Amino acid sequence: AATARAVRALRDRGVLVGRGGRHGNVLKLSPPLTIREADLDAGLTTILEVLA
Repeated sequence: AATARAVRALRDRGVLVGRGGRHGNVLKLSPPLTIREADLDAGLTTILEVLA
C-alpha cells in the first residue's frame, strides 16, 4: 500500500516511476537516457520529498 501511494504521488509530480518486485514493493525508476543533470536533480529531490 505504501508503494502504491508513493507511485501515485511521484507520477502526479511528473516522475516516471512504476512498481516492481515479487510483491510490488519496489520502486522502478525510468529516467530517459538523455536526461539533463538539472532534471535529474529535480527528480531526485521530488523522490526524497515524497519518501520523507
